[in-house]
Amino acid sequence: MPKLRSSSRRSADEHGGDYKLPLKRNRRHNLPRQRQASPSDIARIDQKLEQSAQKVDQPRRFLMKAEPETRMEKGHDVRFSIDDLKARGEHGEPWDGVRNSEACKIMRTEMQIGDLGFFYHSNCPTPGIAGILRIRRAGHVDDSAFDSQHPYYDPKSSTANPRWYRVEVEYVRHMQRFISLRELREHGAGMLKDMALLKRPQLSVQRVQPAEWDFIMSLEKNNPK
Repeated sequence: MPKLRSSSRRSADEHGGDYKLPLKRNRRHNLPRQRQASPSDIARIDQKLEQSAQKVDQPRRFLMKAEPETRMEKGHDVRFSIDDLKARGEHGEPWDGVRNSEACKIMRTEMQIGDLGFFYHSNCPTPGIAGILRIRRAGHVDDSAFDSQHPYYDPKSSTANPRWYRVEVEYVRHMQRFISLRELREHGAGMLKDMALLKRPQLSVQRVQPAEWDFIMSLEKNNPK
């Protein structure tokens, strides 16, 4: 299911997020000199990314945005809510369709199996944190970009030169109560003063610092003002 892309098209267009193989040997993935990535190369890259993610013991925290209300993109409804993720059950959901280089890089290089993230409802009358998700598969090539029928098809991305990556997520739980963006902004001069959501609201996949995570988790037990 397509997820919310960053509204910063300038960042995506100018910086791209391409994974282009260098002319000399790529030591990290041990790919041959002067060769474009083949499907088997992509599979090996995916495997190495997942293996490296499993080696890091310290879990990280993130925030991931999706649109809970109907919006048509190239004839497809890109709506996806915390309820939709819950309905996926043990199968989880690929977090595809992200076409911003910075958001894509976070998924590709930082997200590890078992990490948690806030599921954030965006582009709706009352945006905010609706629930918690878990990373069930680390970063791998987002092949939805190769599909000309996909709402976020990218003709510049191919199996030879994939530009975009995704993770797979699974439902953990709803928040005990919805934490609105308005409420989060009330703490913008305090515990959340450096939070990416408040400083860079256009980014659809963001890091959340441990102190920020703990503070927001404490908010759900309190009655809003």
